[in-house]
Amino acid sequence: AEVSSLHLAAESSKETISEAQRLHDELCQMLVAAGYFRARIPTLPPFDKMLGGLAWCISCSSVEVDVDLHFDSEMTLGQKIKLGENVTAALRKMACPSPLQPHQVRGLDFAALFPVFQWLVKHVLATREQRGAQIRRYSELKFKGSTVMPEDEERELQQQRSELLVRSVREKYQPPRQFRQRQGKRGTMSGVQHVQCV
Repeated sequence: AEVSSLHLAAESSKETISEAQRLHDELCQMLVAAGYFRARIPTLPPFDKMLGGLAWCISCSSVEVDVDLHFDSEMTLGQKIKLGENVTAALRKMACPSPLQPHQVRGLDFAALFPVFQWLVKHVLATREQRGAQIRRYSELKFKGSTVMPEDEERELQQQRSELLVRSVREKYQPPRQFRQRQGKRGTMSGVQHVQCV
């Protein structure tokens, strides 16, 4: 990136320029690692990379923010500035620990953008991990409900066979009754006498 694309004055020191370039490169690497691959495009201006990265991170965080964060590379400068204001409003609603002002986004204040991006990328990765775990639990639930594993099928068949075997053994070796009560005796005895007799 040139000095003009990084929004630095022509008389800026070499240290300032190299520091801005280093932070820009680190932010682009951070965005690519998080999944925002537009940051790799060398012809894209740094402002578009940073603003698009901020809008993408906020959108991927699954946080309800009631602002329009649609980024398009064909936007006019006025629309980009308006989007920068919406991004800072969304960051305030998300309770971002590092305050960011719209002029810092427009002026590419990398020192102010860096902690915001760190926080947003951590938030995006945590959201992605949480969503992945949730989808995995749901898919396992659906799989268990509709699919029978071969081991489970075999176990069910063995259980049915064993139940049949136990039932047949019980019927075959059922204890026979040896002593039966005579028909006429019970009618003459009272309930108490019958209990004492047995």
